Amino acid sequence: MNADWIYGECALAGRSRPMLLRLLEQLMRRGASPVAQTTLAEESGMANNTVAHGYLDLLSDLLFLGASEPWDPYSTPLNAEGRLVEQSDRRRRSC
Repeated sequence: MNADWIYGECALAGRSRPMLLRLLEQLMRRGASPVAQTTLAEESGMANNTVAHGYLDLLSDLLFLGASEPWDPYSTPLNAEGRLVEQSDRRRRSC
């Protein structure tokens, strides 16, 4: 059912369903690894990275795809004012 919705939106945007499927296949092969739009475009058979960007924008607008920002669990956290959180505060919050 969700696939039909995505395919319908793809058609409304004037995008090719087979091209979308090739792009999704490339994304699934890479999992959570960082990948360049140029690489996605080349391996999906698209003309250039701008075309890949259009498909990625469409999927992002549909809340189907999102960016995963790097996160370091061992970094020193900051509070809302931008100050370092004290060690004692971190212990209280983790309990």
